[in-house]
Amino acid sequence: MIENDLKQLMSRDDAPLNGLSDDIWAREAAHIASQRSARRLAAWQLAVIAVAVVSSASFGVSQAVSSHPKQSALFAAAELAPSSLILGGKP
Repeated sequence: MIENDLKQLMSRDDAPLNGLSDDIWAREAAHIASQRSARRLAAWQLAVIAVAVVSSASFGVSQAVSSHPKQSALFAAAELAPSSLILGGKP
């Protein structure tokens, strides 16, 4: 099996290797540039998410502080619950 592959490699014409080193360095430079841009994009995405989280948290806190608490209808009905009437509570 491997013998057949070796025979095929030996039988084909020699490829010119004149610009091989330049091609390798060009591909390496492109790979490094791609990694650098991916890191930069990830950093910007993280910054945008951090700003969104901080701004939404501060807006939520400001809304909670400025709003007046009111009793919900769900909790108003708790006064008429059978368990409170059994213990002698009057509506």
